Amino acid sequence: MAAIMSVVGAEVVVPGARAEEQYEAFFGTAAPPTSYGGYGGNAEEDAKYTFEYPAGWKPSVPNKTEKGTQGIDCRITNVRAVMSAITVCA
Repeated sequence: MAAIMSVVGAEVVVPGARAEEQYEAFFGTAAPPTSYGGYGGNAEEDAKYTFEYPAGWKPSVPNKTEKGTQGIDCRITNVRAVMSAITVCA
């Protein structure tokens, strides 16, 4: 079962997130596939978009094929429930 997050105004709502949870920020660069390789998530100065995700979830860099053919810019996975993930296409 895939969970879909929704955007309410400028706030991203993650299904299953609790109000008392801690959050971490992700800074996405929306870099093209030709500049693939560990970009995004850690450098605020080049960010094209940002969002917060629950602490304890782990970001992973998509491979070059996912980036080039599907436009996936980042993936954040819940380590406790692997079927819960945030995927950003840019």
